[in-house]
Amino acid sequence: MLKSWRKPPAIKEAVLPLSRVALLYHTDLSVTIVRAAEAAARSLSLTTHVLSVSGVPDFENVFELARKDRAGAIQVLPSAWFNTQRAQIIELAAGIDCPRSMSSATTCRMVG
Repeated sequence: MLKSWRKPPAIKEAVLPLSRVALLYHTDLSVTIVRAAEAAARSLSLTTHVLSVSGVPDFENVFELARKDRAGAIQVLPSAWFNTQRAQIIELAAGIDCPRSMSSATTCRMVG
């Protein structure tokens, strides 16, 4: 006997509620892009915490700040330098137990 098929939930119901997002950017990124990311987040009614990184030593501190701020997600803004640091970014983001996304064609969205 076939089980009855249930209609999948609407996307709005399927996505976890998100109110805070950390925007991680490398200091070589244009301020215009950072501001555009903030505006996009605000248009989705998200509170942002903008975190800058100038080198590897900054990573642990910015991820700890995102955790303390209770970021529901981390968006890593586009940077060739970040692409070379993907493994460390993924490892640190996994440690704070929140979804994260890298702006890279080679990196897909990863959910922690």
